[in-house]
Amino acid sequence: MALVQAHRDSEAERIARLGLGVYPKDADVLGNLTIALLGQKRNDDALEPAQRRLAISRDVHSLEELGMVHMALGHEVEDTDWPRAASEFAAAIPLLMEARDLNPQYVSARLNLAKARFHLEDFTAATSELESIGQLRLDKSLAELNAVMFAECLNRVAAFEQCLTFCDKWLKVLPDSIGLRRVRAETTADAYCIGKKKNGVRVADESAMEFFTNIIGDSRRRKPSDLRYLARLKEWAGEVKAAFALIAEAEQFQPKHWEDSFNRAVFYCHSGDLKSALYHAQKACTLGQWRPQVWRLVASIQNSLGQETDAKSSHDREKKVAQARIKVAQDAVAKILARRT
Repeated sequence: MALVQAHRDSEAERIARLGLGVYPKDADVLGNLTIALLGQKRNDDALEPAQRRLAISRDVHSLEELGMVHMALGHEVEDTDWPRAASEFAAAIPLLMEARDLNPQYVSARLNLAKARFHLEDFTAATSELESIGQLRLDKSLAELNAVMFAECLNRVAAFEQCLTFCDKWLKVLPDSIGLRRVRAETTADAYCIGKKKNGVRVADESAMEFFTNIIGDSRRRKPSDLRYLARLKEWAGEVKAAFALIAEAEQFQPKHWEDSFNRAVFYCHSGDLKSALYHAQKACTLGQWRPQVWRLVASIQNSLGQETDAKSSHDREKKVAQARIKVAQDAVAKILARRT
């Protein structure tokens, strides 16, 4: 367990496998192996030991770990195969609900339950779970995780002013929270800066720019999304060359992610190079075919190029994808929960 906590996952895996050679039905060792494999993003490999542990002991830890595996498997395909991703996210829900029922004070599993709901874009259910968790006596780290996820829910439902107020309130309690500062910077960039003009001048925001500039230098805590946000802020501020370089850097950390091609397409649109924009937008459609915004962007570019028939087809695809995302998620949850009853 110490190696897992220290993020020495390959060594933790080796030792866990040695332990299972002696104690093949030790639930704790199986759990350590599962977490070590998840830490290496070997999610398919993590499924079998998680299922074995659950078969041995159906406790809060085994239930949570299998739920975590299903969520990790969902993340792998959420942009290219949403039905499969939704099925994996939904599979985590009854496991995590059972863990909550066994021990409502076991906050980790409840936070993961809220996360599964969040990934399925059921922000009402996620928020409800987070509000319930917030009524418990939480230590500082769990309170922070709960607050960050709640802020993310507010962001995703476009409750931008409420999100900023919430972040400011909690940053007085948790001034060093990178998670809260990140959500605040993202909300500011999206809602009040990028794409916005005042008296014909592009709006800039120094606080968001400062956060992302600083965090990308922190190799331990930065995320690919931080590089993408900084790229978008730089491009909006007119630093186009720097913006493209940041997108290339994000791509190194998360290859073939749809947002990098999407952002390149947007940047080329702003510069008037519509042919290059269309190329990258269509690439984004291949990488993120279950994201409505990629089809919306393609349709807009095609319209600007006079490709009206293609634009209509892309616009229709956008609407179908948006509607299907909701229905697929709802159906997946209903199917899973029906089995539980």
